[in-house]
Parts: sequence; structure tokens; C-alpha cells
Amino acid sequence: MPPRRKPVATDTVSIPVTEGDTFTYSTITCATGFPPWNTFGLHFTPNLPGVNEGPTDQGAPVRHELRGTVTKSRSIGVGTIEGTITTFLCVNGMRADQIVSSYKARFRPSSARSVRLAGGGPVPTTGGLSFTGRFKVVDATGRFEDLEARGTMRGQFTCLPQSLTRNAKPSCSALGGYSEAPFGLRGRFRDKTVAGA
Repeated sequence: MPPRRKPVATDTVSIPVTEGDTFTYSTITCATGFPPWNTFGLHFTPNLPGVNEGPTDQGAPVRHELRGTVTKSRSIGVGTIEGTITTFLCVNGMRADQIVSSYKARFRPSSARSVRLAGGGPVPTTGGLSFTGRFKVVDATGRFEDLEARGTMRGQFTCLPQSLTRNAKPSCSALGGYSEAPFGLRGRFRDKTVAGA
């Protein structure tokens, strides 16, 4: 088993978005059960051996670290980002095996007030910057070490309503940045331990 890593601090996408800026978003620890959209965050069809997706096959609990760089940014609020996503499988309240994916995506202003996620969504938001792109698994450990996968990525740089309430701010702009980045990945996978994958 790989050594346990402590969650990293979140370094948000700032407002206004500036080319060259870097960002990091880290979800809650595996020991924290709320919010529910983290609890059903990993689903394979067909099932991947060693990954418990629950009694109704709704998905396995995971946590994510989203890292990236703003590679292009225009004054009208559109641009591109690229970076990595590290996905940790949660087992007994602890981070276990991980999947590392690289991604490239485009972002643009969005008034959408939610982000749809598999299993635990939709996540309520306050609008912000939607992003869409593609991802590819580039590294993995443990039960995921033979995993090959690629597909699409969708999400939003935003502020959750409770984040604005907690900080007594009316908007992400008043907060100085986008405090959250809920996203989902959808694609195809191959694994030599899974027939038909």
C-alpha cells in the first residue's frame, strides 16, 4: 500500500482569471461522510475487482485533488486549463489506491446553478466558469495499476452557496476567487483483469 498522504490546501482560481495562474482543489478527507456527492464517486461498468461500489452498485467513495494551470485567458472570460487529477479510493475512512489522470479543458462563463455528477449529484452552485475537456489516465497504484482509461471531463469553477454564507460574501467576486470546482469524468476503460472492459 502506498504511504498515506495528507490532503493538500486549496489554492483557488482567482478573479479575474489570469493566464499563467496555477490552482489546486482538494476535496474533504475520506473520514468525512458529507457532502454525499463524494460518497458515490467511482463507478465501473463492468465492475473492477477489488472496488466495492456498494450494495446497489451506486459507486465507490473517492476523494480528488485537481491541479492545473491557466494556459490561456481572454478578457471576455474564456480560456484553457490543463493539469492533473489524483483520485483516491476511500477504504475504511482512509485514502488507499490512487488514479492519476492528465487533462486539458476549455472554460467559459456560466450561469448554471448546479453540476451533474454520477451517483451523488447534482451539486448546487452559484454559477461561475464551466469547463469541458478530455482526460487520460497516466498512472495508477494497487488495484488500479493495470487501468487504462480516457474520456470527457465536465465541471465548474464556482462557489457553493454554503461557502458564501460561511464567509458572509455575496458572490465569488467578493470572495476573490472560485472556492470550489465540482467536476465529473466519463469515459471508457481497459484492464487485463476485467473481461469485456
